[in-house]
Amino acid sequence: SRWVDTSRVGVHPANRDFAGLVPVDVHDLLLRIAANEWCWEEVEALACEILPSKDGVDWRAFNTKLAKSSDGLLAPVNGDLLEIVTGRGSHTTAAVRCMIAGTRGVHEELCIDGVVSRSKICERQPSMGDPISKGICYEVIRWQLVLAVPKLMEVLSRTGNSSHGVARVATILQGCKRVHAIALAMTGDIKYDVVAKRASHGMNPEYHATALAICDFVQTWSGGRDGHVLASLEHYE
Repeated sequence: SRWVDTSRVGVHPANRDFAGLVPVDVHDLLLRIAANEWCWEEVEALACEILPSKDGVDWRAFNTKLAKSSDGLLAPVNGDLLEIVTGRGSHTTAAVRCMIAGTRGVHEELCIDGVVSRSKICERQPSMGDPISKGICYEVIRWQLVLAVPKLMEVLSRTGNSSHGVARVATILQGCKRVHAIALAMTGDIKYDVVAKRASHGMNPEYHATALAICDFVQTWSGGRDGHVLASLEHYE
């Protein structure tokens, strides 16, 4: 167990089926936490040390790029300062970082002039100041173990999110982004029945039919490998 300031915490690239973070999900989570106050018992944060290798360099670059491509919805990242990357508690960590950095906001009740306001949130819920001042306690896996078991963080991230027993509420557009990210991560021919199955992890059981329909849409209308059409739609939303 290790207490770490959130400015030194990134997200593992395999999180959320290699999407890392979904910016809109971060802000939705911040809204829910701020409405119910911060509760340490609900925080199950798991991370690993950053590999001292090219993979570790890539992880740092991934986090920097993820923040820069979020249209201001995620806090800026200095990859050189990162100590650990998360497999669980990733969106919680990112939500705290949004409060500290004052990112562009999604929900008016958390913002002043379109910017997430730490003072407004903490005035509403004083407990929200705890992770800002203390950081968050993470269960941290040593880099040597991650090096020995390359798929470890991917597996722990997925099983951890499933064990929470809370199905994610996602818009269709977020579902499209999720499917697109999963498809890009596949090697060889893309099997969209497998993509749909993976995209349904952590969702309600009936979501699989929706995932199949989303797969059909993404194949035709995503804009190709860079998904520029989905990116434009997300920006518009």
